[in-house]
Amino acid sequence: MSAERSSRHDVLGLLAISVALGCRASPARTVVYGAARAPGAITGSSTGASDGPPAAPALSGSLTTRYTGRWGGGDDDHDLSQVLDASYDDAAGSGLSGSVLAQFFWDIGGSDPDSAFYGLQDTYDGQLTGRLYHAYVDVHGLAATPALRIGRQEIHETPVSVYFDGLSVETSRVAGSGTRLGAYGGIPTQPYESSSSGDVLLGLYALTDAWPGGRLRTEWMHVEDESLTGEHADDLLGVRLDQTIDGEQQSTSLGSAFTALDGEERDLRLLASHYDAEHELTLDASFYELFETQRDLAVPLDPFYSTLYELFPYTQLTLSSSKAWEDVRLQGGLDVRRVSDAQDVGQFNHDFERYTLTGTLTDLLARGAALGLTGEVWDSDDSDVQTWGLDLSRAIEERWDVSLGSYYSLFKYDYYLGEERDHVRTYYTHLRYRRTESLRWSLSYEFEDNDFDDYQRLRLGLSWLF
Repeated sequence: MSAERSSRHDVLGLLAISVALGCRASPARTVVYGAARAPGAITGSSTGASDGPPAAPALSGSLTTRYTGRWGGGDDDHDLSQVLDASYDDAAGSGLSGSVLAQFFWDIGGSDPDSAFYGLQDTYDGQLTGRLYHAYVDVHGLAATPALRIGRQEIHETPVSVYFDGLSVETSRVAGSGTRLGAYGGIPTQPYESSSSGDVLLGLYALTDAWPGGRLRTEWMHVEDESLTGEHADDLLGVRLDQTIDGEQQSTSLGSAFTALDGEERDLRLLASHYDAEHELTLDASFYELFETQRDLAVPLDPFYSTLYELFPYTQLTLSSSKAWEDVRLQGGLDVRRVSDAQDVGQFNHDFERYTLTGTLTDLLARGAALGLTGEVWDSDDSDVQTWGLDLSRAIEERWDVSLGSYYSLFKYDYYLGEERDHVRTYYTHLRYRRTESLRWSLSYEFEDNDFDDYQRLRLGLSWLF
């Protein structure tokens, strides 16, 4: 299937499902690990009588139109996009709700393959393309399987996030215990993939919360994928244990996740966080270790292999903390990354240490204004950099938000072009205007200064909330 036919297929599917559902939800908001809503865990029920007249269907969401212009390296590029983010809730007790997130792109004037801004979106035969990110229906009120989702969907609770066309289902608690069983399956969906022939995704899991504040999830995932690098069939096993300890003014969360790929240990992640409401103090820590070199796998397990090739074992430790007073907030952090074998250090897998401290002052220059100052120290194999960042923002008369500032990136990646830009300083300004409760404008400008060239980006957006 050609890229053009794939794009047309997405556009037609988008139009058909939009007419049928007219719906919305952001994928990051609907399914997040550890949240009360599991994949397809739908609230509300269509059973039982209700008092008074039935509620009207709840249709909500946004429609955003955005122009983006980019200049640099003697080239320029201009694009127009429109995003539909809509949801239909089960307010009337119909037993159904749904969601659509989709985007149309118009490449104004086309793009030259030799342009610095030529990317995957420019490889289609036409200038007008569409992409259907998700479109699903949730079925409510089923006794044995109260969580049932059908359509294009994304699940983040899995050992690796999966994005597919198919079905996900979760049972009620088994025999009055604290255990629920779930399954999902379908055809994996990959951005910019022209054909899904031969691709299969299957998964089974058990979710247990039989003790206070604890949660255990065990999972098996099977992925089959046919790509340019060959045919793949991989099995991933995952175990995740989370524990939350809540007090009157404090809350502590602990988590651990382990995966094994095709019978070999793959990685381990440890998480810890603490929040003290009385003293407005937060503490966060995470540790990650990749045990085995990740080579050519099914795309859902490693979507960047075709561009970045092998990912060699490494460990990474991240620590962060924040403390707030009346008009002052301090945030600090440390990142340490070590490639396990010094001979494996490469362009996209570095040893580095990063130290950061940010201070935010509110109502300093004027009421409603906030000034943030960031200091950073980067220490890598080839360079030692001390740098700064600044953000000044202010809300004006409840309608305007203005911000300007600058930040620095030692490494800035472009995964699709397979490039890495070093020592990047970005300056920006953002303007947001709430014309009414449902109509909002935004304008932003960025200037990027890096070792290779200078780039500029201008964005103008209009959002309608309904």
